[in-house]
Parts: sequence; structure tokens; C-alpha cells
Amino acid sequence: MPYDILLPRTNLPQAVYVFTDLDRLGAADLAAARGLAAAVERHLGAAAIVNDPRTMLTRFPLIEALRARGNAFAAYRADQIDDTTPIRFPVFLRRDDGHTGAASDLLPDREALRAAIAAQPEHQGLYVVEFADTKDPETGVYTKYSAHRVGDRIVAEHVIFSRQWMLRRSDLVGPEYLDLEQAYVDTNPHEAEIRAVFDLARIGYGRIDYSICPDTGAMRVWEINTNPDLTTPPQAERMQRYFQISAMMVEALRALDASLSPA
Repeated sequence: MPYDILLPRTNLPQAVYVFTDLDRLGAADLAAARGLAAAVERHLGAAAIVNDPRTMLTRFPLIEALRARGNAFAAYRADQIDDTTPIRFPVFLRRDDGHTGAASDLLPDREALRAAIAAQPEHQGLYVVEFADTKDPETGVYTKYSAHRVGDRIVAEHVIFSRQWMLRRSDLVGPEYLDLEQAYVDTNPHEAEIRAVFDLARIGYGRIDYSICPDTGAMRVWEINTNPDLTTPPQAERMQRYFQISAMMVEALRALDASLSPA
């Protein structure tokens, strides 16, 4: 339900209220969403709220919290940096309310960064993000993992393989990559680490995107998207996995809905 329809409502039917896309709300709507969460808690209890807008960490506050735990890259508001800001290059630009990836190429130095920021039509909500290189040094392949949290369940969704640093779609789909992706979906090997990041962010529904450093095995978390795309099928070679994940997501969503049902 869109926020502009939901927020004016005064009746609160029994349901699980999953708040999404909080990073896209303006200050007034975010305050209204927090008020709605408080009303849901009063009428239905805290268990009826997922992604509580009063406590949930959005994209860049989560990056800051993870950096303190060794995530190894930082993000800075573009309108708050100067020549003394200890930025580690290369960097790229990204918007806090966007889901289309980087807003620039990799920028090697401060001169390139200043030019890229100046070229942006709007500086509010613009961030400078340090690049964390997770490319396999032997193959030159970047790997990005994605998994969903739905209530108490972690569902391993897909793996993207590419020789491009900004991974939006898998452009390596040979049999060896399909086998690696299927093994990830079947074994969910990073479930404990994924759950810990969701708990830190106080997010109960969303999709985490991350990579694993080839040299250390450490997780590098890129973001948690609280309104991920659930409807677009992947390439034909990956369709069997798509149907498998769809069934797992439906089961998880039904379990979340049933968690508030009367005994």
C-alpha cells in the first residue's frame, strides 16, 4: 500500500505492517510513518511491526555502523566533505534514495571527485562511497550475493558474476557459474552472518547485497534494500532457480503473516 494512502488511515486492521523504502520518504512522511508504527504497536503489539521506522537503519547509517565492525569502506555526505576529509580513493557517487547503482564512474582523486559532484544537478542526498575491491585476483571476476530476510527466515536468492565492478545483472552465466549459484541457494552458507547484519540494522524484511573478499573471506555488505524486486525473472538459464526461490519466498511470507494470526 503506498504511504500516501496508508498514512491518513485511522483504522488499523489486524495485519503485519512491513515498512519499506523509508530512505525515499521526506521528513514529514517519515514522521507520519513513525506515528503510524506507534499506533500499530498500541493496537496490535510490537510483533505486528517489521522494519520499525523509529529504529531501523537506512542505507548510509548502516554503512557507518558496519564500518565500525570492520566493513572496510566509508561513505560521506557530498555536501559535508572538504579537502581534509580522509577519503580513500577511488570512490563513486551514489544517492541515498536510489536503487539504480552508482551515480558516477570510479573517481581516482579529489579533482575528479570535485568535478563529478559539480556535474550533479542536486547535491542533497548525494554520497561519496569508497570503493572496496572484491574482485578475484586470479579470474578478474566480481561476485555479488543476495539474500532475503522475511521475518525469522533467511532465503539465499542469487549470485551475480561479472567482470564489471558495478554488478546489476549477471553477464557470466556458463554452467560453472550456474552450479555455484545453485549451491549458494541450496546451502545458504552465510546465513549466520547475514542474520547478524539484519539484526544490527533492525530490519526484518529486505534483501541484502554483499560480496566475500577472496583473500580474507570477510563479508563486504553493500546495502539492504527494503523493497526489493520480487517479480522480474532472470535469464532463461537461471529460470529453474527463480521458481525455487519464488516458492521459498511465498512460504516465508505466509509464515510471517501467520505469526500474528490468533491461535
